[in-house]
Amino acid sequence: MTDMGPMPGPMDSMTNVSLLPAWVRAAWAVALVAVALVHVWHARCMPGQPRWWHIVHVLMSVGMLAMYADMHQRGLNWLIAVVSAAAAVALAVTIGVLRGRERSLNPLWFATTIDMLAMVYMGVIMLASVRGPATPTWVFGVYLAGQTLAWAGGLWDRVPALRPAAAGAAGRVGGESSNALAAPTRPTVGLTAHVNLDVRIGLAAMAASMAYMLAALAT
Repeated sequence: MTDMGPMPGPMDSMTNVSLLPAWVRAAWAVALVAVALVHVWHARCMPGQPRWWHIVHVLMSVGMLAMYADMHQRGLNWLIAVVSAAAAVALAVTIGVLRGRERSLNPLWFATTIDMLAMVYMGVIMLASVRGPATPTWVFGVYLAGQTLAWAGGLWDRVPALRPAAAGAAGRVGGESSNALAAPTRPTVGLTAHVNLDVRIGLAAMAASMAYMLAALAT
């Protein structure tokens, strides 16, 4: 009798299996372990908003690692969706609080919230009994591909709202110019996009892993 191999399951029927062979999933898993370790290291070393921002990305990288490690666990997918949804709500509240405190909307926190919503979406559509509509799948996928390019190219660091304010001009005393230069002002937001190269590479890799997973789910 000819061995037909394992019968495809519900998850295989809703994903492009050719895009997710075992070696591809393993490669993404290794990359995501490295990403998680980078964020853990920086979360330990940094205070304030950057610490929480790195913790959020630890959650995302671990969630993506779990997806690539085992796509067929219904309970795991529910857990990813629920934890990601709770994190997205917390991020939305954080944005509101920080907007009142800093008098501006930090686009980096806003983008992180969208990233987390993509995690919620993936967790839901990977459930065996749920198939996601193609349009939002591709919308999230294209957005995350853009995130990949933005982090890889250092484009976030060029956003004016995420850079330290320019140093003031020379002070004037009694109508005359002062010889002392004004001290550089602090950043207008508590979280800037000026990050180390390892963080940029890790963020680009994680966004790419999310975009790739969505491409597999959409085709």
